[in-house]
Amino acid sequence: MAVRNTLPLLALVACTATVAGTLLLNNSAGAPPVAVTPAPTSMVPVGPAFAMPTPAPPRRVYATPTIACCASTETTITLTVCAGVTSGNIIGGAPAGFSVQWMPLPDVDGDGDKDADDCAAFVWPVYTDGPPETFCKGSFSGSPACSAYNLAAGACTPCPGSDPPSADGTVRIGALFDDECGVGVNICGGEELGCGTTYVFRGFVHATSGVQRSAYTGNVCCSTAACPGGCMLSQGFWRNKICNNVGMCTTAPTLPALPACACSGDNSAGTGLCLFDADCSGNGADCYGAAAICTVLNTSFAGPPSTTNTLGKLAHQVISVELSFLASGCGGSVPGPGDGGIGDALAAAHARLAACDVTTVPTAATLTSTLSTFIEDNHITTEPGCP
Repeated sequence: MAVRNTLPLLALVACTATVAGTLLLNNSAGAPPVAVTPAPTSMVPVGPAFAMPTPAPPRRVYATPTIACCASTETTITLTVCAGVTSGNIIGGAPAGFSVQWMPLPDVDGDGDKDADDCAAFVWPVYTDGPPETFCKGSFSGSPACSAYNLAAGACTPCPGSDPPSADGTVRIGALFDDECGVGVNICGGEELGCGTTYVFRGFVHATSGVQRSAYTGNVCCSTAACPGGCMLSQGFWRNKICNNVGMCTTAPTLPALPACACSGDNSAGTGLCLFDADCSGNGADCYGAAAICTVLNTSFAGPPSTTNTLGKLAHQVISVELSFLASGCGGSVPGPGDGGIGDALAAAHARLAACDVTTVPTAATLTSTLSTFIEDNHITTEPGCP
């Protein structure tokens, strides 16, 4: 009887030769050899289905801008913002504009003053809407056709002094309003600055399609002029604190007592201020009571120059000056024409509003600047609090 072979199969296989990389294996005695070709040394499949992915292109990002102090008044600080230049994947310019953020500089090191050491050591808090907001924001968009904030590489915003015009691309913190083309602010961003106060600023360039926004600038600190005393309050105060009660006073603040209207237009009854000829019909100015005054203050007159936008900006300044005069701390009455100063400017402003006239000299735009400067030069030292 034959004995069954119980050895493993591999024990019966013997390598007899190799020919051109092919193994010739004997699987049993006397059987023809079996050819086995070794696997390729590389086990990575090749071909279109297994092609390595193309590396992503390097990230493109806008160059960090620079910010510098330019000029200041008791309630404003004018900044110079300069776009960076291109270097490799760092893209110069600010075609979509930029943003600036600011807040009063705290005494970071606790040594009793607010100096360069505090500015360098200051760490920005996480932003919250409040109220109150953690810090103030201004967006200077370069996208609208009427905007002057789309900077070329290496270009800067102008630094014309303490009283620049409002539509030339000047970054005048403390006098920012939605009336200016391309400008957007949060609530405190539309308010005047405090006199004799040091503020810390930072900014960045806006993103565009295919290019990411820049990094923040470093901290830059600038101060307003010393407090001189006065009685004027800006449109930011009247709109935010009085009309909208942003301060969240328990008892909502109210406008000062308004005089009886003696307007030349169709609607001249009641108490209030004589402002626009509402329909520009040529019939003269209409009487605007408290609610209508707040509606005007809450209306933005931004965009390209037009009769409506130009007169709206003028009305904002007329309202601010006259309400300030009517408040108890400023005499309680509005000066009339013939004083060679603010009374004449107000009379001319009312004439432009009543006639829907933006071209007669002094023009509505010039009068807007005159009244704005008067408010700044005579701004109250401490704003009224809650009643």
